[in-house]
Amino acid sequence: MRKRRFDSLLETYGANIMRWPRRDIPGAAAFLAASAEARDRLRQVQALDRALADSAPLLDVATLRRMRVTVAARIARSPLPSPTGAVAGWQQALFQIGCGALVTLVLCVSWLAWAGIDGHTDLLDVPQTLMLAEVRF
Repeated sequence: MRKRRFDSLLETYGANIMRWPRRDIPGAAAFLAASAEARDRLRQVQALDRALADSAPLLDVATLRRMRVTVAARIARSPLPSPTGAVAGWQQALFQIGCGALVTLVLCVSWLAWAGIDGHTDLLDVPQTLMLAEVRF
């Protein structure tokens, strides 16, 4: 193992060599045995890992549960985003009075009639064409 790879593994996985990729552990052990500089670098990273571990706040289970419940309650109370635009406004009004499904059906049939299926553009011919399309599959 080379110094550059060793330093990269130290920075990525920390000083605990058992957390490193398995294929790199034997090479790292051999490199540590052969290099005093590598052992010194490992001690520096171990000190940094200890300092980071000591500075982390300890939270008990009750505190974590209370935090989760508070966040969930805030999410449940937050309003849903409302649709924007002119089309969304009239659609929302129609859905509130119960005509949403009817309007959606009319829009879909109109679109199918306007676009045409297999060259058919007759509005009354669209359901027959759809039935033929289902039979083909």
